[in-house]
Amino acid sequence: MKAFFICFAGFLLLINTELKPQAPFIESFNFVNYPHSVRNFGMGMQGVVSTDNLDALTYNPANLVFTEDPQFSFFHQGYQMRLSMPINDYSFYYNAGTIGSFAISYTYWDWGKDAVTPVDDPDICNCIFPHQIYRSIAAGYANKLSENLSIGADLRFGFGSDISVDSKAYLFSIGINDKFLLLNRNWVFGFSIMNLGSAQRNSSYYSLDLTPPTLLSAGLTVPVFEDNFLSVPVSLSFSKPFDKPDDDGNGQSSFETLFTDWADFPNDASFSPGLAFEWKPVNLGEGFSISQKYYLGNYSLGVKSELIDYYTHGAEISIGYNGVKLSAGYAGVWFNLHKSRYFNWRFPYETFQFSISANENFFRANNQSLSEGSKPANVIVSAGVSQLLKVGKAKYQTLDYTDIKSDNNPEFSLESAFYLNTNTALVAFVSYNSMPLKADYLTYNLVDEKFETFTAGSLFRYHPFENLSSLFFQAGIGISRVNPVLPSSPRYYYIPAFIAAAGYNIEINDGIILTPTVGYNLSLKDSYVNASISDGENQFNIGIKLGYKISL
Repeated sequence: MKAFFICFAGFLLLINTELKPQAPFIESFNFVNYPHSVRNFGMGMQGVVSTDNLDALTYNPANLVFTEDPQFSFFHQGYQMRLSMPINDYSFYYNAGTIGSFAISYTYWDWGKDAVTPVDDPDICNCIFPHQIYRSIAAGYANKLSENLSIGADLRFGFGSDISVDSKAYLFSIGINDKFLLLNRNWVFGFSIMNLGSAQRNSSYYSLDLTPPTLLSAGLTVPVFEDNFLSVPVSLSFSKPFDKPDDDGNGQSSFETLFTDWADFPNDASFSPGLAFEWKPVNLGEGFSISQKYYLGNYSLGVKSELIDYYTHGAEISIGYNGVKLSAGYAGVWFNLHKSRYFNWRFPYETFQFSISANENFFRANNQSLSEGSKPANVIVSAGVSQLLKVGKAKYQTLDYTDIKSDNNPEFSLESAFYLNTNTALVAFVSYNSMPLKADYLTYNLVDEKFETFTAGSLFRYHPFENLSSLFFQAGIGISRVNPVLPSSPRYYYIPAFIAAAGYNIEINDGIILTPTVGYNLSLKDSYVNASISDGENQFNIGIKLGYKISL
């Protein structure tokens, strides 16, 4: 029996290491430190210095001051490894003006039901464990102490059950954020201590006492580029867990570990650089607005030889109408530096978020048309086709006498260019191509299939020359979802792409625009040779687009 519990504990340790980088097995309710927004997930699984209110109860309650309108958010993280263990978070945010900002959240982690069966006859069930589910309820408050300095706190109650014991935890968190001007740029500093509490005392004979999931975090963020239409902030954050057990292996109160658990710092700390490419709302008139955001980040532990060195990305689109804003987003892990030491995932490490907000004008009976953001002079909506010209590893690789080839193929796209003035535009696009892939081992054909590839992206377009005003250059980032036709593990996957292009708008008739283009795409993905190495695959393209200019 003891051997069984030792094996089971080891299995749980592997799961916790896989699913939650910051959480060793000794912590209770470690899922409350998971990111619960696509922005924080995509920027490196960290949000202590986020300038967004979503996920404030996870990383820094002082960030609740960024709440503008009443907002409801739903976050879902589904499959991990080969198990279905979904995490769902429901949150509501409210700004009460000078009184302050409030939030409540309900989070649960569903482990499902487990059973033990004999190897020789798996239909016979010797033991069924109860349905394991862990829940958390949190409430938070924040307010400004001055124009630039804010403080916030939250209280959390965690409860759930595992195979041996019912668990409960009462946790307290506090944080600050401070805005300041340095080098003519607006910086934000964030600091928080999350989930302070006493040790969870377990009565089970086989269970150790557990520490609360206490986390100290700090970070800085600054926009490297910002104007009336676009913001490109970068951030750098770190977090240190406090989880040192006592000499008997039992967890301790965070009020003890805050003073005793420093010997392994900074090797136990996580570091998270992040970058965002964020549109400010574009006013489409008649009460409508649109914006989109893309994120890149990294999450790694202090010891680079450990299992965790995640590269993350995410995307979010928002559509507003008369003060109501609907947002949907995706974020995930596209590469892990130590993937070769991991269980294979049946589905990719992906998360989704949906939110809705509405300002007070929406609830007035006599509300007028209300649009937020800068209004573009015109919008060019176009469709096009291009021929992909692959080079280097994107076209050909060799692995253990196996030749992997991908021929050139056409790509189809839809695009909207929002011209905010005569020489600047924000561009949103989606594209599709059916990428052929062929693998031959010596004289034998192993694979001859197609990978259905969908890409969405955000670009910044600029017309630099007055004498050649129709010539433009554009660059930005995108995310591709690749769906192999043949069965694979994971069943599909996501990769980031860096995109650049040049084009020339030719007005062939009133409002009809013909645009020849030449472009470049750098896609990042796991190497065929070594799964713990990221490869860049390069491809060029030559294409033509046909569009229509709409004046607003």
